[in-house]
Amino acid sequence: MVKFSIKRKGYSVDEVDGFVAKLLELTEEKLRAQSDRIDELKEQLRRVTSEKNELKAREASVTMALSEAVKRADELTSASEVRYSIEVNRIKTIRKRLADYKKKNPTIDTSEFDAFLVDIIAELEDGVKSLGVEDTLAPVVEQVEDNAFDLEEALTPKETLEEICKELGLID
Repeated sequence: MVKFSIKRKGYSVDEVDGFVAKLLELTEEKLRAQSDRIDELKEQLRRVTSEKNELKAREASVTMALSEAVKRADELTSASEVRYSIEVNRIKTIRKRLADYKKKNPTIDTSEFDAFLVDIIAELEDGVKSLGVEDTLAPVVEQVEDNAFDLEEALTPKETLEEICKELGLID
């Protein structure tokens, strides 16, 4: 505690005024420091709020982008499934054509039949390449192989190439 000199009617006015002035100066200094700290915290709050709003905007943008990506992926999946189904049906049709060709051409020359098979294989490869799913066709190939015709039957068809072409509408 501060001790003041005692004068005739109380403490020394100059000492008390000096002490009060010193207290006032310390108080104002602390108030300035607290005011500066409040200003710093307000600025920090403004920055954090701004960053939060920016992150929310980014989140909304990312959410929208993800939503669009999922939608596009679903569309691509659907389109791929349709194309896959078309190719499976195309393979089945080609298999049927081969089986019919074999039945209608039992005496056909094997070189003619080989040429027919080369054309069909090229057609299948084009279909698979257009899908871009060569690796995913393994189950279909297995299914076709399970249902495939015998090579001996294919080499001794019962129909002529001309009959098959007419049946397929390739010639009149």
